[in-house]
Amino acid sequence: MSVVGEHAMLVFPVFWAAFAARSWGAFDGPTWVGVVAFTPLKIFWSGGAAVSIFFVLSGAVLSLPFHGGKTIGIGKYALKRMVRLYPVYFVGLLSAYILYQIVGDTNDPQTSAWFQRNWHVDIDTRDWARALLFMKSDFLQLNSPLWSIIHEARISILFPALMFAYRRNRFLTLSGSLAISACAIIFRLKFPNAGSDIANLSDTVSVVWLFMAGAWIAESRERIESAFEYVSAAPAFLLILVTILLLTAGFITPSPFYVSYFTTRGGAILAVVLAISGHKAFNFLESRKNDWLGYVSYSLYSCHFPIIYCVVKLADWTPLYVSVLAGCAIALIAALILCRTIEAWSLRASQAFRFDKTASSALQEADVASPLSIGS
Repeated sequence: MSVVGEHAMLVFPVFWAAFAARSWGAFDGPTWVGVVAFTPLKIFWSGGAAVSIFFVLSGAVLSLPFHGGKTIGIGKYALKRMVRLYPVYFVGLLSAYILYQIVGDTNDPQTSAWFQRNWHVDIDTRDWARALLFMKSDFLQLNSPLWSIIHEARISILFPALMFAYRRNRFLTLSGSLAISACAIIFRLKFPNAGSDIANLSDTVSVVWLFMAGAWIAESRERIESAFEYVSAAPAFLLILVTILLLTAGFITPSPFYVSYFTTRGGAILAVVLAISGHKAFNFLESRKNDWLGYVSYSLYSCHFPIIYCVVKLADWTPLYVSVLAGCAIALIAALILCRTIEAWSLRASQAFRFDKTASSALQEADVASPLSIGS
């Protein structure tokens, strides 16, 4: 929900101004907005942190069939993942396109510059082809969250090869993926005007290490549970605080991008470690509400953006907070319908591609497609 929350907040000019300022010192706005934007409270509407957690969770869950030593072909694995991801992804594309054709551009003066700049695009056949091939296209102006699904799909295709390397040398694969990801980040910083496709591909490379960190966490679950077995409540809650501070450090204190990048991702890794540790202090991550949000998360993530835009545009005669809240509510309803229809079908279809079950953890029964409960 933090991704939805961030997009809902950024519709308002004052929150977009805070987000763009990146630090309280550079923000010239109400104090209460600064408190929400530049303190640990940012965790409730930090989309970047949520997506980083999702990437780690994806690596953890996707790695489970490999940890028992079974060799899984790239073709079969990629097909399983495409069947799981593609239907909802396509609905996200199609719904954004249809809604844009209905409501047109957004120029509501009461909305933020961020909101107004997105829905101004002419989608053509080339954009459709690129989007369907998981390449960057102007569709991202209509449904911005699909960027992370593009990275997820690309890495899914190569994941068996990554796990092949991991099983032969864990340390070299983990350190190598981190080094390669760091090189991709340096490339983006050094060459900000690099071609769009090259830049986007480097963005994919920059998150590979999060998937591999998730693979290590999944393999180490029993050791992690043992390590937390005798941890008392005070250190456990301190770890929660440290995790939140890491996830929001990029907004709490001014820092270069390469610093905030790794603090956020480090917090994401720690969040997943805490979530699977089994410690009672982290039981709130397994609440019924979180289970439900995890259930609808992929569908909600894929459809909320164009729905909020459409509702705000069509209800421009109402106070902005009313149309934004209405957009979020309608997005939740649409996500539930999508989850019980298209996504349910894709999940059943993907389960036809079964691998030997070797892990005994509860994670094994999960089928990640987008941010789950703690990252939704």
